[in-house]
Amino acid sequence: MSDSNIVWRPLTAADAAALARLHIAWEEELDLPFRSTEEELTHELADPDLDLARDTRVAVTPDGSFVASAWISYTLRQGPKHRAFVMTTALADHAGLELDAIKWAEDQTRVRFAELDDDLPRVVRSFAEAAAVDQIRRYESLGFVVARHFVDMERSLAVPVAPPTLPAGVELVAWDDRWKRSAYEAQVASFVNHWGSLPPSWDRWLHGLEWPGVRLDLSHLAVADGEVVALASNGVYPQDWKLRNRSEGWIETLG
Repeated sequence: MSDSNIVWRPLTAADAAALARLHIAWEEELDLPFRSTEEELTHELADPDLDLARDTRVAVTPDGSFVASAWISYTLRQGPKHRAFVMTTALADHAGLELDAIKWAEDQTRVRFAELDDDLPRVVRSFAEAAAVDQIRRYESLGFVVARHFVDMERSLAVPVAPPTLPAGVELVAWDDRWKRSAYEAQVASFVNHWGSLPPSWDRWLHGLEWPGVRLDLSHLAVADGEVVALASNGVYPQDWKLRNRSEGWIETLG
């Protein structure tokens, strides 16, 4: 990777604080309406399906600051294809490093995919905030194309939410850990025909339930005939309320 003053190395579990500083600085540059936290990055670095040595890189300046990063999240042997999800970050003063990061990530996915002993399709994807116009252009310059858009939807709670009308035999219950396996199976089934979706591994799904901000005490399940048939897991991120000028909650997963 270019720039002789920069050292690229894999991330470690001890890098959460420095990585959070990089993410927050990048989010501030783009004036995004959210801020990462050290707790969130600690959680991400502990992803059970992540191999830090193989799947991550961070660009470190001589003074020890992080200025760019690359992160590959794989979903392998979990459906009709293998997927690598590439995530990169680079501060504006070091924007050129992001091209290095993307190229490294794409080369690394080729190596990982070549190790698989089947003929299933292999895909590489990424995600970008709409405000990250330059980042999108860098990906496009390397052959990536925009495939779909995500939309944030909101509803004011100033107007009361009408109580749900449930089908016969369906009961709405508060989240209970005894339903974990059934909730996982319901989520996987509900996303079978969702564009580009692949089911997470059981371990990664469990890890996701512990994501900072997820509020299982505010989450619900629909149960019928002894199994979960629908779920809504919810989250709250107070660190973002000042940026958004309001208090709010998020529906994390609806299936």
